[in-house]
Amino acid sequence: MPTLIRLLALAFLVIGALFLRSLMHGDRKVDTYYAALRADLRMVARAQSAHLSARRRYARSLDSLAAGRFGNGDLHLSEGVRITITHADEYRWEAVATHTQLPTRCVYRDTAPPRSVPSFSDFRRFCESPP
Repeated sequence: MPTLIRLLALAFLVIGALFLRSLMHGDRKVDTYYAALRADLRMVARAQSAHLSARRRYARSLDSLAAGRFGNGDLHLSEGVRITITHADEYRWEAVATHTQLPTRCVYRDTAPPRSVPSFSDFRRFCESPP
């Protein structure tokens, strides 16, 4: 009988460990999605800075950033990431970034002269839950 109790206790420990691992793995996925948003917004910020230097205004679309020397034609977003430039002029630009696997949208704003390329160290402060 004690062997049966030990086996049941071991089974519960294994099931509990697997459950905790799955919870932790879910957080890593979310962190990965935020990392993709952060990296893609950083790439757009660098391209916007180059565009401002050359044209004295920020680009109004990702297409104009990807064309020519500003994005070197290599402005590809990560899978699931969508970035829309919602405002751009000679003074500032704003973009909204979303990921298909996240319920949030991240809004980034920058002004001229551009700060150094943002570190995005506290990236989630740019993000908000949907209404």
